[in-house]
Amino acid sequence: MSDIVKRSDGKGIEIVNVPQGEWAPGARGGMRIQIFGEPKGFAYLALDCSGSMEGEKITQARRGALDFARGARAKGYAVGLIAFSDEAIHLCDPQADVTRLSAHLESVQVGSATNMADALSVALRKLKEKAGNRAVVLVTDGQPNRGEPNPVEATLRAARALKDAGIEIITIGTDDADAAFLKQIATRSDLSIMVEREELERGISSATALLPEGSR
Repeated sequence: MSDIVKRSDGKGIEIVNVPQGEWAPGARGGMRIQIFGEPKGFAYLALDCSGSMEGEKITQARRGALDFARGARAKGYAVGLIAFSDEAIHLCDPQADVTRLSAHLESVQVGSATNMADALSVALRKLKEKAGNRAVVLVTDGQPNRGEPNPVEATLRAARALKDAGIEIITIGTDDADAAFLKQIATRSDLSIMVEREELERGISSATALLPEGSR
């Protein structure tokens, strides 16, 4: 169980039910209480849910997304979710409650096409008015094949719009994605990570180290 209670001073209290043995070997269960303030940054995970992600890849993506959210929260980020296939679906606004993120991830359905441009455009609409550090982490195993008039050009235009708004773009691609294209999308080439498809979970989780820090 995890509940987030809003305090009158604007901060929050997360109350987590801790099972026996989680704190230390032989420890009894109990309650862990964590107080947190307003987010210092906002990040969206944009997850490719095209047909080629079906099976082990989408399973790894869900697990990696949860690890990423935990790590991002430790750095002061609230995390939101966008799923994209034929079109982008906004699953949830940036938040600190990882349990709620997990529920949204379980609802993700695999589609057919890969509409990266739509996912980036949704992220821009949601992040452009936010203050503080902002980032989009795009996870994919392929290339854009949906988006008018030209899927590749549409994706590059959407990426440029994010960059022009001061929003960082991090890309995570499997070995069957186009590495050169993902480097073009990313804000910088060092923010583009390529992993073996069996290592997708680790790749997504590791993206927390690339989130911008400090004030903007």
